Amino acid sequence: MNITTKAIDIAIQRHGIEKVSKLMNISVSSIRKWKRDGRLPRTEFTGESDYASILRCLTGISHAKILLSSKYRWANK
Repeated sequence: MNITTKAIDIAIQRHGIEKVSKLMNISVSSIRKWKRDGRLPRTEFTGESDYASILRCLTGISHAKILLSSKYRWANK
């Protein structure tokens, strides 16, 4: 399990998937896809979104660790 997946799991355990999806203004299915793939969407790296910051606030896991883990998964997909 990579750090991005771990952060998503912790956020869901602490707050529930419905609340996490509302805080991020995305669908529950999107969160499930990120968890399955172990990465955040491309928009995280183009500056169109900042979901890693929300995950940081919900979990306490470093923003940089979440992004690096996600970026690694994109590079090795």
